[in-house]
Amino acid sequence: MSPNPSAFVSKWKGSAGDERANKDSFLRDFCEALGLDSPGPKDTSPDYCFEKEIRLTHGDGTTTTGFMDLYRTGSFVLEAKQGGRPGSPNARGTRSHDRYMERAFGQVVRYVQALPKRPPFVITCDIGHVFEVWEGFSGDFGGYARRQTFRMDDLLKDDVQAYFRAIWDDPQSLDPARRRARVTREVAQTLGQLAQRLEGRFPGEAVARFLMRCVFTFFAEDAGLLPANAFQDALDRWRKDPRLFVRGLESLWDAMNTGGLWGPLPILHFNGGLFSEYVALDLGTQDIDLLFQAARFDWAEVDPSIFGTLLESALDSRERHRLGAHYTPRAYVERLLRPALEEPLRQDWDLAQAEALSHLSEFPTEAEKAEARTVLHRFQHDLAHLRILDPACGSGNFLAAAYDTLKRLEGEVQRRLQDMGETEQALALEGQVVTPKQFMGIEVKPWAAAIADMVLWIGHLQWHRRLHPGHTPPEPVLQAYGNIACRDAVLTWTDTRETGRTHWDGVTTKPHSVTGREVPDESAQLPILEYLNSRPATWPEADFIVGNPPFIGNKRMRDALGDGYAEALRAAYPAVPDSVDFVLYWWHKAAEAVKAGHTRRFGLITTNSLTQTFNRRVISHHMSGKPPLKLLWAIPDHPWTDDGAAVRIAMSVGGLEGQPWLGRVIEERSADTPEAEAEAVKVESRSVETIHDDLSAGANVASAVALKANGSLVNRGMTLVGKGFLLDAVAYQRLGKPAIGVPILSGRDLTDEPRGLRVLDAFGLTENELRMSHPTAYQHLFETVRPERMQNNRPSYREKWWVFAEPRGLFRPAARGLARLIFSPRTAKHRAFSFIPAGTLADSEVILIASEDAFHLGVLSSRVHLAWATAAGSTLEDRPRYNNSRCFDPFPFPDATESQRVRIRDLAERLDAHRKAAQARGVTITGMYNLLAKLRAGESFTPKDREQHEAAQTEILRQIHDELDAEVAGAYGWPIDLPEAEILERLVTLNRERAAEEARGLVRWLRPEYQARAAGAALELETPRLVPEPEPGVLTGAPTPEIKPVPWPTERRAQLQVLRDLLLSCARLWSLEDLAKVFKSRGRYRDSIQAHLGVLEDLGLVDRLDTPEGLRWSRPTAAVV
Repeated sequence: MSPNPSAFVSKWKGSAGDERANKDSFLRDFCEALGLDSPGPKDTSPDYCFEKEIRLTHGDGTTTTGFMDLYRTGSFVLEAKQGGRPGSPNARGTRSHDRYMERAFGQVVRYVQALPKRPPFVITCDIGHVFEVWEGFSGDFGGYARRQTFRMDDLLKDDVQAYFRAIWDDPQSLDPARRRARVTREVAQTLGQLAQRLEGRFPGEAVARFLMRCVFTFFAEDAGLLPANAFQDALDRWRKDPRLFVRGLESLWDAMNTGGLWGPLPILHFNGGLFSEYVALDLGTQDIDLLFQAARFDWAEVDPSIFGTLLESALDSRERHRLGAHYTPRAYVERLLRPALEEPLRQDWDLAQAEALSHLSEFPTEAEKAEARTVLHRFQHDLAHLRILDPACGSGNFLAAAYDTLKRLEGEVQRRLQDMGETEQALALEGQVVTPKQFMGIEVKPWAAAIADMVLWIGHLQWHRRLHPGHTPPEPVLQAYGNIACRDAVLTWTDTRETGRTHWDGVTTKPHSVTGREVPDESAQLPILEYLNSRPATWPEADFIVGNPPFIGNKRMRDALGDGYAEALRAAYPAVPDSVDFVLYWWHKAAEAVKAGHTRRFGLITTNSLTQTFNRRVISHHMSGKPPLKLLWAIPDHPWTDDGAAVRIAMSVGGLEGQPWLGRVIEERSADTPEAEAEAVKVESRSVETIHDDLSAGANVASAVALKANGSLVNRGMTLVGKGFLLDAVAYQRLGKPAIGVPILSGRDLTDEPRGLRVLDAFGLTENELRMSHPTAYQHLFETVRPERMQNNRPSYREKWWVFAEPRGLFRPAARGLARLIFSPRTAKHRAFSFIPAGTLADSEVILIASEDAFHLGVLSSRVHLAWATAAGSTLEDRPRYNNSRCFDPFPFPDATESQRVRIRDLAERLDAHRKAAQARGVTITGMYNLLAKLRAGESFTPKDREQHEAAQTEILRQIHDELDAEVAGAYGWPIDLPEAEILERLVTLNRERAAEEARGLVRWLRPEYQARAAGAALELETPRLVPEPEPGVLTGAPTPEIKPVPWPTERRAQLQVLRDLLLSCARLWSLEDLAKVFKSRGRYRDSIQAHLGVLEDLGLVDRLDTPEGLRWSRPTAAVV
């Protein structure tokens, strides 16, 4: 049959009755009326069917089966109800019916929270009466915020029919972010072309100011703030006669600055400082034509959260090469904003709704409605007075996205108020709506700060256009709030002065007079400044702090910021260790604001080196302080974009109270656009008791202390600082095979093909000794290493330029006399340890262990140690990184018997020999362990895999590893099949026991003949800080909460909050009697408890279950706090 919406509406409009009897027929008729495919049987069509089953896990861990009325994978979940006629239960127009439909929404949200991937739409419908559609394109990281209501007669409209067809068949086409991102990229490319043309004829600052005014004028026209097509038509005229351009455009901008007429056209008063200077550049026909082409884009649709970054790139000639190639997609920004900003506000909103609804009886009086509206107005007022700070705001992408977050929530508040009879005029009162004034930024780059201010206003005006179509905003349209401060965010000073010292600018080079190679130009010097009266910068008080501070590692701070700045910064923050990355100063200040009570939560992007020891000290300082800071949400390793490059970052959210959630990236892949790439990143989150300072949960591996037993045996390889130290085979021959030219290995030489490099090792020689005994090598180093080292900031690197920057003088004695050492790359996809011959050096990306004992190699190669190394180490990009102070020094080796040691040694020797033989047959370590991973996962081999499998003898490799894992587990006295989490718990406990032994004088040395002698000659090591022993049978960090009776609150909102928080905090089912026992003087409050539970259930904030023992309540299914 052909689609016939009219017949459908006629048949079903106003119907009432049994939803179970009617819903399938109603929905099949609906699909037929709109020309949509009809749902199939759920056993043969599970992706689009009625009564889709779903397992729901409740607060006590029990499960029940739910049934989704209509489900389509990747599109929607629909819950159908049917209201009654007047006089019947759930009659339309009664409070009972409103609760009935609110409960339907809460039910469908609980269903989607239990799905592996949330659909972008949820739908509730009252059969024959209304459809309510909620959008949620943020996937697993947000709720369903935007509600649209369609009554039966609305289904006769073409646009409504098209909307439902898109929900069914192409839901992603309705995602406004995708469309806006595409438009924004196209706009920015055009601006970049125009800026490039103009910079050859005009100063860069003049070009930037001119184009910023053009950008806002484009937007104002398409947003309906200028007369329709006024600017575009004028550009069309001016490109035909460029002589009119300057005068015409300046007169338009003059009118926008003050308001008035532009010719016969009325112009709004914009002001805000953007048009206080309105100089137009004298452009030619081709330039104006490019402006005309730009004007034809739909500027009203640009996405402020990415437009600022792209505009900054377009206006900066140094950054234009990366324009559009890389920027941080909105989805990544929102991933942090959800827990840092939106979730706590939604908790407040849930309580405000619950309090408002609790005032309403079955047939609400006007007085009851007024009470409910008062509650909602109070929340609306609080929302309109929140302060959000981004202390490294750049061009405003976080502020723009945060603004959208608050406006979406404000829209929900206004919709709820409208449902209670509030007028639109009352909703838009001054001081009751979210404005750009609430969003504060600090940015050191002037152009980025100016762009941030502009994109905030663009976002504000976009929202005004959506919420109040056809209505112009109050004048002046732009306000100069001064909420974006252009200054340094972490350091302030009164003045600077030159110290008389200089340093190489780090950029300028020249060809060497002999070798012709590019070397630093010593004449390109910059003065080293002293920062007078330097001190920590102050931040304005804010309720929430979010942002993406600059990524500068601690070793690059002097080069990137200058010696004087780095010294002043470190002196200004004595509580922050000098070894931390630059971003940790922002983290420290944000944590201080939370602990001082000024800020509720902060959420910051940092490099993923946040989890490394030197940066963790800042986190642990605040987590152990008073009051103790809590990490409430974290992802320790996530893709990101910084300065146009793909990097790995960590996200962390801190506060004083809340349920911690830990996320991890479980899937990612490259794509054509940043938006598509962000969509491909899948994150899995779980509720945990505690997030530790290394952004992990479970066993607190970071709490383990270094053991004396492992001391003095491990170090990184040599840090060269000078490419001239390295020699390939040809250079080694040319220099006459100097005696100080020794083999050197990198991590790549273990995991991939060995390169056969040598290195000139002059450790222990003075400059004169080197010149006299090895003149050829000396001259080579003088010409290739000295020019670079003489420009280095470190005096020791300059003074001993012929020696490696870090020659590991303290480690060399530990290796003396050994026939071989244990070697592993610092960073590798697969962690492997191997023996290398003594006399071979390694570079700084290698971990060296001064042991020739195969027992140590076997334990390090076992599943036990690999689990520890992965948990204790960090990551570089997406590859595990071995940190010797965290992965080796605290690791407790098993106290094995001699027979166990013999078996482990034998297996370790076999493992080492097997891998070296496979490498000789052309299989790399990476290749053989990729194959082993496939073999263990049961994946099919490709023809190339099978060829490599034969050469690597992967099955034998697996057998050796399995036997080794069993032997090492036996040496610990543990079962072979322990889960990884329990292995880590046991290792943490064993570390604590060993540290206590060492404090009593018992040290289980790994190499007693060397370590005990070295320890005897050295100062006694500091006694480790011991972690208190856990209670028997209770895992560390996971105590069962004890509930003590508390007074029943007097205020209604507090009553609702204490009930909600109680159910969230405990994984159990509660009877009404159980809940009443929690509160003192419970008898008189029992009825209130039951009524409040009903309201919380209506909103989906608690679950109610019918059990054989009676009604029970629990925290909601898959609750995300």
